[in-house]
Amino acid sequence: MYADRPVPASLLKHQSLHGEGLSGALHTREFERIVTTIGFAQPRVLAITQVDVYDPQLKELVGDIKYYSITYRLFKVRESAESAGYVTYLGTIAGHEDKYVLDVDNTFEKGVRVSVSGSTGSVLSDSWLAPFFNIEKPGSPQDKAADISSAETLMKATTGCSANVCR
Repeated sequence: MYADRPVPASLLKHQSLHGEGLSGALHTREFERIVTTIGFAQPRVLAITQVDVYDPQLKELVGDIKYYSITYRLFKVRESAESAGYVTYLGTIAGHEDKYVLDVDNTFEKGVRVSVSGSTGSVLSDSWLAPFFNIEKPGSPQDKAADISSAETLMKATTGCSANVCR
């Protein structure tokens, strides 16, 4: 469970909020800071769903805090200054023969060559995913803009969604 802001200390020991998993919700920025501090690349959001608080008493206690269930993918890859490149998914991951969903921003169809940023290229070339992709690195540096959405960006776009990925 994640929150769009830090949960106030005054709510941390509230028994009902604790029982519902709300008082211990981690602010997404704090989660992202922790995982990058211990050596993971920027977390990739695979799915995000808003968790609504229906109980009037609990709703009054949490105020404007919004809660989310977020599934992240985490990768430990070497620090990269790589440029954007091209990848082709080979369709060889069991159960994902037609396409592979890396995160909410990157879905790879089997046999389709697509452009990716340096960060996505690093994840694909330096992780367990490498054997499942043909990775072409460019000969000259290109724009290395991030091609992944932060949880915070997705939370702003996620309101009352019932699907795994709300945009």
